[in-house]
Amino acid sequence: MGRFRASFGTISLTVVVGDASKAPLPEDCDVVYLDAISPDSNPELWTPAFCRRLRDVLKPDGRLATYSVRRSVREALAEAGFEVCKRPGPPGKRECLVAIR
Repeated sequence: MGRFRASFGTISLTVVVGDASKAPLPEDCDVVYLDAISPDSNPELWTPAFCRRLRDVLKPDGRLATYSVRRSVREALAEAGFEVCKRPGPPGKRECLVAIR
């Protein structure tokens, strides 16, 4: 497991590499990017309990972004207390999700 930090002016980036279900997460985040592939590949990272854990590290009005737009993901995020919206995705991906604390 590793943790890498970089700063770019007023922006700080922390990347946590390892088992997300066990890793200590940064606190007081503005944004979390969840790249857990798919609920089929990593179901433990798409549960309402894990989504609540991510919600708890975000500041009020903080955002979580993910490429997965599957209905079960939207429901888990909503159950964890997020306001969930689909947004246009990057090139090659029609949609992505943004979840707001």
